Amino acid sequence: MERITIVMGGASDLGGAVADHLIALTHLVVILDRDPHRIAALEPRYDPGMTLLFALDPSDLDETAEVMEAVDERFGPPTGLVIVIEPPEATPLLVAAPEELAVVLAGPLVGAGTLVRFAADGMDEGGAIVLVLPPEDKDAGAVALAARGALAGFVRGLAGELADAGLRVNAVVAPATGTRRGAPRPPGAKAADETARLVAFLLSEHAAMLNGEVLGEGAFLAPLSR
Repeated sequence: MERITIVMGGASDLGGAVADHLIALTHLVVILDRDPHRIAALEPRYDPGMTLLFALDPSDLDETAEVMEAVDERFGPPTGLVIVIEPPEATPLLVAAPEELAVVLAGPLVGAGTLVRFAADGMDEGGAIVLVLPPEDKDAGAVALAARGALAGFVRGLAGELADAGLRVNAVVAPATGTRRGAPRPPGAKAADETARLVAFLLSEHAAMLNGEVLGEGAFLAPLSR
């Protein structure tokens, strides 16, 4: 069976590692990203016969519907969906405006939920959805931790909702990032590749018995010091 996998956040370092690994496994891959500039920069890298690229705000229902229709016309209905969640803003609760709280807390859930609604509607039994969650960070603050916890709960709850349709939903925790002179540092290539292989496993029939799992959840991961 031809495997058609959508990767939201596929223009990020980690999302790109996931997309590249799936292409190497002969998946037809649809790379989505909120940033149109990052999507445009990827165009020379990929074979349009194996990969489709779209800039997309997944919280926009009409835009998401148009993209999913284009994917179906070109490749067919998806068999897998991967959503790479960007780390939430570490906004201190006592200084955050109400509108900031709404964006940080609800934004990732709304985007992921919209994508799942459209993708799952076309998936046949045996389809798989994988969220790549931000790493746990005890210093992130109440708002960021609440958003992170809500995503883990979303995975577990969604797994129960979609089980009757024969669809699996799991998650993997992304490798921890560090900081260098105050700037975020992406995970190393080895860590990103390991995450990509784990995502591919969760999408495959070899993980058919896993549903509602958050792999890598547990102890807080301390950020790198240098």
